[in-house]
Amino acid sequence: MLLEAMRNNQLPEEMVTNFMCIAHHASGFDKDVKKDEEHHGVFQISSSTWCQDTDRPSRNLCNMSCSDLHDDNLEDDVRCAATIASEGYDMWNVWKPNCSCRDLKAYLDLCLAE
Repeated sequence: MLLEAMRNNQLPEEMVTNFMCIAHHASGFDKDVKKDEEHHGVFQISSSTWCQDTDRPSRNLCNMSCSDLHDDNLEDDVRCAATIASEGYDMWNVWKPNCSCRDLKAYLDLCLAE
């Protein structure tokens, strides 16, 4: 589902592989993971900056509800992740230690094998 959503958004392969690495390390590809009250969805997107949570203020730069990051539609998750990535992959704490300066092609190969 995630790879399909990225393809539907016509993301370049470099972005797809980085997003697969981020999703793997942030949530284990589980949209329902909630490691804390502030991070949501498969990419663990922060409600303080990128989406609107019901009970706390947010800059809401992706112009979306955080609850949308927990539904089966991953298209909006991918669009928000692309907005975040425009400021750099290091916006995700998991990216630098797990994805930066690494050959991420294996993440794409893993998806294509399924």
